[in-house]
Amino acid sequence: MRLLIPLVGALSACASPQVTSGPAPVRLELPATLESERARYQSDLEVALDRVVAWFAENGLAVGRGELLASAVVFADLADAKRGLAKHYGMAEESIPDGFSGTVDGTTLFVVSRETYAKTWARLFPQHPWSDDSYRGLLTHELAHRAHALKATALFGSEEGMGPRWFFEGLAIACASQFADPPAPALTWDQLEELIAKDSAKPLSYPFYGQMFRSVAASFPVKVLVERAGREGFPATIRRDAPSRAQ
Repeated sequence: MRLLIPLVGALSACASPQVTSGPAPVRLELPATLESERARYQSDLEVALDRVVAWFAENGLAVGRGELLASAVVFADLADAKRGLAKHYGMAEESIPDGFSGTVDGTTLFVVSRETYAKTWARLFPQHPWSDDSYRGLLTHELAHRAHALKATALFGSEEGMGPRWFFEGLAIACASQFADPPAPALTWDQLEELIAKDSAKPLSYPFYGQMFRSVAASFPVKVLVERAGREGFPATIRRDAPSRAQ
């Protein structure tokens, strides 16, 4: 942080006190039907930002709030999301999956409304009850992807350095504390590699990604995993370096 050095001499006696401002609030675009909930959505975004910044800092991967998010667009429902994203990305609405909930492009977050996400959650994860914090978990998850992408790009030159799908999704799940209760048992390396093979054939459910990431994070610091996930052969390349575990 650059420090401002006060002027000395004749002007210093009449200088006005300096005012320090906090981070700029996120610019929030809401549909008219959600305008009455603006304060709640704004608060959720601030909480999610704080969580991501804190989690990455705790794991030796510091990121700044300003790098993560400048604006957010909340869609009223899935149909609205498909129209908005199709226009933004220049693609067909049909190409956007029915399970879409959120994504980040640069420093802009695109996300469905709380009500829409609650319906998607109930359909996809019926074994995991919805809570008051579930929507903040979605926001945290998407912003975790942004933070991870920044780190991967710095390390490997592109977002491809985020590693395989199970890893970057699992990292975002861990950052957002999703699917953590009840805790899933740690996987052996053989079990992990079996699930990786299954995921390459057909995407697994997010709770599996959370379990897979938390299993490898039980053996290595998150910072080490992020620094190695973009390398060829991950995670087989770290298995040999892991503490002795049941195979």
